[in-house]
Amino acid sequence: LLHVHPGRVVYIFFNVGISLTMMELNMFSVLGHILGFYSNVAVAWIGAVTADLVINKPLLKLSPSYIEFKRAHLYNFNPVGFGAMVIASIISVLAFFHVFGDYAAAYSAFIALGVSFVASPIIAIITKGKYYVARDAGYHAGVKHDTLSCVSCGFEYEALDMTGCPFHKGNICSLCCSLDSDCHDECKKPHADPVLSYGTPADLTH
Repeated sequence: LLHVHPGRVVYIFFNVGISLTMMELNMFSVLGHILGFYSNVAVAWIGAVTADLVINKPLLKLSPSYIEFKRAHLYNFNPVGFGAMVIASIISVLAFFHVFGDYAAAYSAFIALGVSFVASPIIAIITKGKYYVARDAGYHAGVKHDTLSCVSCGFEYEALDMTGCPFHKGNICSLCCSLDSDCHDECKKPHADPVLSYGTPADLTH
């Protein structure tokens, strides 16, 4: 979201700081309760992802058959997975805090799993799967392992990890694309150039 990668060292100090804070505040005494609360959110996310893989893709055909991970081809927000997770998390957390009774509290994690598993395909049907891919890559499954040079970092990557960038006027790798904060998603605008307009080998398409 911030298009910034501060490096692993920063995250090490960040995690150490969190651990130290937890120890100083004696959070470990209530860690079991905290993890129980968090598990509802984690299970809700797992349920949403599972539903997407086993229902939305193969059965409903609303999700693309391949896993798209490049920022240039994704919307900033997909209500299918995130929406299902939020709905399931809210319901299961309320159950966890005994809002729906003791039995519901005991099975709050299963409630999170079930609600997210059902909500994901429902939201996919309502949205007709239009928030999965912002623009088609033009090549995905079954392509040859040709390498292309990134216009930003200069390194070579397989074509599956590359995309055409109208802002940089060349092919760019997924990492540089994710970290770029100057393009303002130029590639997703209606007047953007086609994905394969920067020298991508023609035999990559199928």
